[in-house]
Amino acid sequence: MEILNSKVHRQLDHEYTQDYEPDPETESRHEELRAELDYRATGGNESPTDGRDAQESSIQEPQDTATA
Repeated sequence: MEILNSKVHRQLDHEYTQDYEPDPETESRHEELRAELDYRATGGNESPTDGRDAQESSIQEPQDTATA
């Protein structure tokens, strides 16, 4: 995992240098690797989530408190 993470970071650096922005696929791979590494760092006690999942779960829809 660490080797893959290192490769993705090098790819991101290259894309920023050459294209001034990363490829969406590379960004997606980076998020997935980061989520897996975070999951492993917690000892597997929490389910792995990527940045998109964390962002979606932090945005909650307003709930209607009135009952009919």
